[in-house]
Amino acid sequence: MQHQFTGSQQVELSTRRVILAMALATEATGKEEAGMGTGVSQ
Repeated sequence: MQHQFTGSQQVELSTRRVILAMALATEATGKEEAGMGTGVSQ
């Protein structure tokens, strides 16, 4: 199966990794903004 691992698949994996990292960062930022917006920030 290794010979079927093409460059496009590597790019797709990298893209997914970036999207996942961005999603986590956005989630963390969103929680901070939500906390400040509602005045619940500790």
